Amino acid sequence: MKKILLIFLIAGLIFFISYVISLPVFTLEKQGQIIFLHYVKPGDTFLLGYLHSVAQTDVWEEFSIDKNYQIILTQTMFQGQGAGLPYNITEHEKLIRDGEWFRIMGMRRVVPMINWRIDTQWQSRFRFGQEEVIPAATVWGDGVVQIKAGQMKLKNWLIYGLKNFWQRNSGKNERY
Repeated sequence: MKKILLIFLIAGLIFFISYVISLPVFTLEKQGQIIFLHYVKPGDTFLLGYLHSVAQTDVWEEFSIDKNYQIILTQTMFQGQGAGLPYNITEHEKLIRDGEWFRIMGMRRVVPMINWRIDTQWQSRFRFGQEEVIPAATVWGDGVVQIKAGQMKLKNWLIYGLKNFWQRNSGKNERY
């Protein structure tokens, strides 16, 4: 009887903790569904890559997560100057030429949330930290993706992880 009571007590404690504790997370959502979830800490970075719509050259935007878990645009890299690039360089930012690339460095632009239009035509790409580059449109399909950093209850993190594990092991989801 004591073992059963102890098991229920531990289960209840785990259940309570999972509703109270929040984790800092980085998410990509498409049509209200999380398509990418990662635990995040200050200093983590991610890149968004695409083809410039006019110049048809590569553009990469580098973002970091600050100590308040805000998304910060830190650098824009592009291969050719054209319509829109470079854009609104502030006094603390610097445009430099680095081989075939132009870089706007010293950026610290706070971005509360990114509505990112991914499209096969623009070769949309995503990279979190040093992980592999994800061909976004190929993996997730064309559409608008919301990119956010914030807090998630431990219970939701666990549910997402179990759901993802199940999908991967049942053949419904290849990688992401």
